[in-house]
Amino acid sequence: MGVRVLIVDDHPVVCEGFSQFFEFVDGIDAVGTASTGRQAMERIDLLVPDVVLLDLHLPDEDGATVAARIRKRHPDVRVVIFTAGAEPSEVRRAPQASTVSC
Repeated sequence: MGVRVLIVDDHPVVCEGFSQFFEFVDGIDAVGTASTGRQAMERIDLLVPDVVLLDLHLPDEDGATVAARIRKRHPDVRVVIFTAGAEPSEVRRAPQASTVSC
C-alpha cells in the first residue's frame, strides 16, 4: 500500500483529474474526495489518509481553517494546500496552518 491521499476541492473535475493522475503514480493511492471542509473532516476521520490535498477556497470555509482543524485533530496527517489563485495575504496564512504549502 502506498501513500493514502484524500483530495479536497469543490470542483469535481479537479478531484477527478487528481484521482486519475494518481492512478498512474506508483506509491500514491487516492482514497477519496470531499468538496467542503465539513465533508473533508468527516472523511479524514473515517479514512485517516496520510496526506490531504486541500484547496485553499472551499464553499463552506477557507482551506487554511480546515488545515488547522486537521492538524489539531490528526497531527500525523500531512496537508498540502493548493489554489488556482489567491490574494497574497491568503497565501501567507496557509503555511501557518499546514505542513506544506504550494
